[in-house]
This record gives sequence, C-alpha cells and structure tokens, in this order.
Amino acid sequence: MICPLISEKEHLDNSKINYNSTNLFCSRTKLNNGFISNILTSFGMGDDVNENTERVLHFIQKNPGCHMRQIKRDLDMAMGTIQYHLNSLEKMGRIVSERAESNRFYFPIGTFGDLERNILKILNRDSAREILLSIIEQKNPTQTDIVNSIKISPGTTSWHISRLLEYDIILEQKEGKFKKYTINGNPHIIISLLKNYHKTKWNSWSNKLAELFIDMTPEGDKQ
Repeated sequence: MICPLISEKEHLDNSKINYNSTNLFCSRTKLNNGFISNILTSFGMGDDVNENTERVLHFIQKNPGCHMRQIKRDLDMAMGTIQYHLNSLEKMGRIVSERAESNRFYFPIGTFGDLERNILKILNRDSAREILLSIIEQKNPTQTDIVNSIKISPGTTSWHISRLLEYDIILEQKEGKFKKYTINGNPHIIISLLKNYHKTKWNSWSNKLAELFIDMTPEGDKQ
C-alpha cells in the first residue's frame, strides 16, 4: 500500500513537470511567432499581409497576363514582398502562372483558356502587341510590311512573329517568295481582350483605325 503523502507528492511533482513542459512549449511558440512576425515586418508584410495579398490579387484580376516587374512597378512594392504574395496566392489556388521566355505571367484561376492566356501574354509586350495589331490592320502583311508599319528592326519583328506562330495566334502563308501573315481564326477574341484589359491602348488604336477609315473614304462620302 502506497503512503498517501508519497502519492500526493508524486502527483504534485508530475503536475509541476507538465506545467513546466507546457510553459516551455508556449514560450517557444511565442518566441517563434515573434521571430516570424519580425521577418514579415522586415519585408513590409506583418499585419498588412492579408491586405497586400488582396491588392496583388486584385491587380492580377484587372491585368491578367501581367509579370512580376509590372506588378512591382504599378503597386510600388519590394520584389521580395511581391514574390511572397504571388507564392501565397498560387498555394491558395487563386492564381496560376506560366513561364514564357524570361518572364513568368500571372492569371486569375479558372478565367481564361489556353489561347486567351497566350494572347494576353502578347498584349502585355509592347513590340509583340504592335506586331499583332499591325497584322489585324493590314490583314495579310509580309514581314517587311510590318517593319515599315511599326518601325522596329527586322530581327525583333522576326523573333516576335515566331512566338505568335508558336502560340497559334497567327498563320504563315507563302505567296511566291514572300511569307504573309494573318490572324488564326476570328480576331474578335484579340480585340475583346485588348478592349477589356488594355483600355488605354484600345482607345489609341481604335482612334487610329477611325482616322484611317476617314482618310480612305472618298471625299463625296465624307459629307
């Protein structure tokens, strides 16, 4: 039979051990949480992590096909902060990214098909976008026609045309010794994406087309 005093002492000792273990765990947890908090704060996150994550998500929703440098420039955040929020959003399944050449492009999840994502990648690149719009304007230009139209080098034009062909956005047709280019399918998808997500460029381009139409209209029909 165990003496009641000994039994009570053992109970108190065990309680003390459990208490110390619990407090040690809590202290370590607080220490770790404090350490993590300091790291997040140093990257400009801390208490603003949810707000900034939503800012990045909202930007991608308004600018699908954007890349990291564009997000950094327009939101004025540090590159490390942007990377943190992008990684978080991908892990949460709220965005998807695709690498093309030297950039990674970001899209809202479940919003665009493959062709639309490829078009948006092109529309986010100034030279590639100008080439694509030039092909729509001229219907079936040669590479020389495109170079003369938008005033960029033949090498740059050739490089971007290769990407447009790779994405199945345009088609190449040989006519004698010349190669001519046309939109693969209905250009309505391109025009719609330009109008919805690149409004400044859309306004500029549509005004240009209107002026071209007026210039091509016979004088008698303008009145």
